[in-house]
Amino acid sequence: MRVLVCCTGGLGEAVAILPTLEALTDGLDDPVITVLCAPRLAGFIATSIPGVRPVAITPEALGGLGRALRVPALVKQIGPVDVALVAPCQGRAVSALARRVSPKVVGFACGTAAEQRDLHVVLPYQEDRPVPDVLCDFARLLLEWPTMPLQRVAPLRQSLDPFAVDLFALEAGDDAGDWQEDGYDGASADSYGVIHSGAGSLLQRWGELSFHDLAGRLTALYGFPWRLVDEGDYDLVDLTALLAGAHGFVGCHSGPLQLAAAQGVPWVAVAGPTPAAWDPPWRDVPGEVLRRGLECQPCGRVGQALSPCLHDAVCLAALSVEDVVQSVTRVIPLPRQLAAQ
Repeated sequence: MRVLVCCTGGLGEAVAILPTLEALTDGLDDPVITVLCAPRLAGFIATSIPGVRPVAITPEALGGLGRALRVPALVKQIGPVDVALVAPCQGRAVSALARRVSPKVVGFACGTAAEQRDLHVVLPYQEDRPVPDVLCDFARLLLEWPTMPLQRVAPLRQSLDPFAVDLFALEAGDDAGDWQEDGYDGASADSYGVIHSGAGSLLQRWGELSFHDLAGRLTALYGFPWRLVDEGDYDLVDLTALLAGAHGFVGCHSGPLQLAAAQGVPWVAVAGPTPAAWDPPWRDVPGEVLRRGLECQPCGRVGQALSPCLHDAVCLAALSVEDVVQSVTRVIPLPRQLAAQ
């Protein structure tokens, strides 16, 4: 079966679609799977799910004055397929492209009315379900297995060495002797934690200064360094390696959070307006979401831009460094707790 999967969002969406791609690759007879994705994610997807063919696309490729030339080229590059699967809220241009290459376009009951008119099969969309589980409905439909469980896929992990990058060495001025001599039960002298302050929107960000304070607190508590990481400083291979080797991850809702959790790294998410559907769903991975549960949360919907906040981002401002520290210690035992086990 020839299948097109349209998933043109960011890193978080790419991680969320991996269980679906793996299920289709394993379950279909003679599958030929093409994934329409952002250029930065093409290699990531191809390496994570061998046999899948990515086709990179930018938002500009389907619009503007050159659309009349670019779209036919894309149609030719993709080729005819038996079925096209369109992830939620991809935009009308993507669903229209899917219709040009496939007699059967499957999508969800969300997005604009124009998008839904391009669909031949409309799946129900439940906003309270985890995004990876929602996307897995594609595989449940094609494999005729409505009760198929959601399986975690660890992207690229088997092929990466987190210590191939010298980022993890202590910076000049850190007291390496203290944490290496005292040690951390259950971790080596090369142990480190990752803190990521970025997010897709400014409204989702807790604040750089708060994360700096947090890094110092956690380094003192755990006896190994917790490093602030900027996603933009790494290609996805190095970022995946960095997260795979971490003893823990703390950050806002973002692609790196999804990537860390998918690789089994214990995590803590500082949640503001992001819907709970984007909380990592993996029960076998320790994790916790810090969410105040205010009446205005969440103010965002999956796949849609956030509206301006009318409450001065109180959902994030109400979370203190101490709140996050306590959450981390609940997820990742402190050295003295490990020593007592």
